[in-house]
Amino acid sequence: MISINTERSIQQVIYHIVTAIDEGRATLAADYFADDGAIVFSGKPPYNNEFFGIQNIRTFFQQRQNNTELLTRHLISNLIISQQQDGNYRANYIFNVFRGKSGEIKPLENLICDVCDQFRIQNDDVRIFHREVKPIFSL
Repeated sequence: MISINTERSIQQVIYHIVTAIDEGRATLAADYFADDGAIVFSGKPPYNNEFFGIQNIRTFFQQRQNNTELLTRHLISNLIISQQQDGNYRANYIFNVFRGKSGEIKPLENLICDVCDQFRIQNDDVRIFHREVKPIFSL
C-alpha cells in the first residue's frame, strides 16, 4: 500500500510540472526529472518525439518556454498511482491540454492524452525517470 505522503509527493510533482508550463516557466519542469530521464511522445506526427537525458529534457522545456505565443492549460484527471514490483512508482492519468495563441480566448487545439509517469524516490527526492505521453484525440 502506498503511503499518503508518497502519493501526495507524486501528485505534487505532476501538478508543479504542468503549472510551470502553463505559467510560462517551463524550464522549471526539468527539475523534476532524473538525470537519466526520458520523455516519449508516442503519437503520430507531429506528436512523436523522444527526449533522453536531462540535458535534452532541459532543451525541450527551454524551447517550450521560448515559444511565448503558445498558451496552454493542462487539466489532469483519472490519476491512479501504484507501486511497482521493483519499488518504483507509476502514475497513470489523462491530460486534457488546451492550446492557443497568447491573448486569444478561442483555443486552436484540444488534445486528450494518456500519460504514464514512472517515479523513483530516494531520500524524499521524487523524480520522473520515464514519461510517456500518448495523444488519443485532437479536436
